[in-house]
Amino acid sequence: MTNADIAKLLDKYHAGVCTPEERLLLELWLENNRNNTDRIPSEEEKARIWQAISNSTQEQEIQLLSKPRIPIWKWSAAAAVLLLGMALTWNLSHQHKTQKAQVEVAQQGPITPGTEKAVLTLSDGRQIDLSSISQEGIADQGVEISRNKDGLLQYKVLGQNTHSTTAYNTIETPRGGQYNVLLPDGSEILLNASSKLKFPVNLHLQDQRQVEFSGEGYFQIKKDAAHPFVVKTEAQEMKVLGTAFNVNTYRQAETVTTLIEGKVQVNNQEILRPGQQARSNPNGTTLKNVQVVDFIDWKNKLFIFRDEPLESIMERVSRWYDVDIKYVNSSNKQIKFNGEVSRYAKVEELLDLLRKTSTVQFAVQGRTIEIR
Repeated sequence: MTNADIAKLLDKYHAGVCTPEERLLLELWLENNRNNTDRIPSEEEKARIWQAISNSTQEQEIQLLSKPRIPIWKWSAAAAVLLLGMALTWNLSHQHKTQKAQVEVAQQGPITPGTEKAVLTLSDGRQIDLSSISQEGIADQGVEISRNKDGLLQYKVLGQNTHSTTAYNTIETPRGGQYNVLLPDGSEILLNASSKLKFPVNLHLQDQRQVEFSGEGYFQIKKDAAHPFVVKTEAQEMKVLGTAFNVNTYRQAETVTTLIEGKVQVNNQEILRPGQQARSNPNGTTLKNVQVVDFIDWKNKLFIFRDEPLESIMERVSRWYDVDIKYVNSSNKQIKFNGEVSRYAKVEELLDLLRKTSTVQFAVQGRTIEIR
């Protein structure tokens, strides 16, 4: 592999036209092997590496890349040549056993990504599978509930609705499901897998628009200064006027709220600004600045890993693909990964890409993923 080859690949990176595999090989070293610069690959190794890139690029169709913490363009050209060689050598050393997928599969049917599905419980106790609700919809407490042409569940006030009785609806998504809801006041909420939203059917008539939530959801609240919107979870109470934020309560007795735009008050104390995150548990509430895109990856149809332990990653995989996780070697739980991959990739492809950047092995048995 000549310097011209290397320069060409770097030019592609700078122009943003690298293939996913090329970006992975170049960036992964910066994230995980930043100090490992004591070995320069031989010309023979370079040739093999370059061929591996060519082969892998043709086969690879989904993206797994690491976000460099140090801008790559700040490195000198000579250093870039060395880093590229090291990045490719590092990646190849984790793949030398085989260029094919090493995820063992023994299952009855395919494991597929999550879909739009949820169960709606009406105020009278009736339960409705939302995948079967029509555009004509149903009525409850003076509100029409239907699906629009985009599949969004919407609540529409019928006439001059003045129902004074507060009746509640509940929407629950299972593992392997998500659902988008347009509430009577015009607020929109996207529920991730294993989530639950409870709210008054006449939400639009409440002095304080209050909902109860668990799981993970992306909230876009309709601005109404006279009627604050309140989200209650086990560990937090968020008051908003008009804003967009993500709420995550997957971990027991903990709520993590990430603000995208607007302003939110948490537990009548901390005021969140865009780009900030509040984490509440029995020990109190802490605030920090974050990269919000990393915490709304699921909304953007991605899995984004930033120094994330395998245990946390597999919890997300379990919820979205509706599978169980089994660890043969529990020490693997703490191995950390950096990368991005489509939330709609086949589970075997996702696992194979994790395998390629670690020593972890996976086996799929029915609807259980075994980690060795």
